[in-house]
Amino acid sequence: MKVFIKGLNSCGMRRVNVQQYRDFITVNGHELVNNPEDSDVVLIWTCAFRGDFRDNSINEIRRYVKAYSSKVIVAGCLPDIDKDTLRKHFQGIVINWRDHEKKMHEYFG
Repeated sequence: MKVFIKGLNSCGMRRVNVQQYRDFITVNGHELVNNPEDSDVVLIWTCAFRGDFRDNSINEIRRYVKAYSSKVIVAGCLPDIDKDTLRKHFQGIVINWRDHEKKMHEYFG
């Protein structure tokens, strides 16, 4: 599977998590691509630390869903911080922070 990862407004600690996702995906035989057009899956790492970061994450999710035919998976802080707002705008696959290891194994393991 070809995977494009988009990290949004990530804090330093979360950038480490994004790199761990990259490593996990490649170790499990998937290919990371540099363009969403080339992907089977777009994995968006969101942030919702502040309202403006949350709004940016929602806007980017909507943009990727509309612009690309790839399956979109939403990960990061948004699913745990404001799942209700996320669900108003996105009904797809979500990897919440608290269960991310289990979910990564389900989708990419």
